[in-house]
Amino acid sequence: MIFYADDDYEDLEIFREIADELNVELVTFNDGLSLIERLKNPPPTPSLIFLDINMPGHNGLQILEMIRSNDHWKDVPVIRFTTSVGEDVIRRSLFLGATYYLPKNPDYQGVKQSVKFVIGHEWKDFLPEEKTFVHQKSSMFDLPYEFKNDQTH
Repeated sequence: MIFYADDDYEDLEIFREIADELNVELVTFNDGLSLIERLKNPPPTPSLIFLDINMPGHNGLQILEMIRSNDHWKDVPVIRFTTSVGEDVIRRSLFLGATYYLPKNPDYQGVKQSVKFVIGHEWKDFLPEEKTFVHQKSSMFDLPYEFKNDQTH
């Protein structure tokens, strides 16, 4: 079961189509607080959470903090799925405990391949660090993506 929070209706629809094609159970939310409320009232408990950053009200960074501050959810992999590709927001996501950073690909097949990779990956023992945190197959980045300096927040 995958949870996905995003305020963009079109992105939610695209993700639903991909989940159907990949035969994956999906629950979507149009804001982060709805996701938090569902986490508080299981079942189901997600095996993965995809979380946008740019949402009204509580943004994805605030929702990530809420998820990581709760002992029941702290080990659920949280995948940042967003158009935000600035180094500051990527660093902040890593610092706050996101598992992986997946920039949204403008191409449907690119999104599908990226989501398929994330869903098929074993996240249990994955330790996010600067070199492995950002998905490298996104057309939004010059490959390979690297942080510009060694500072961490």
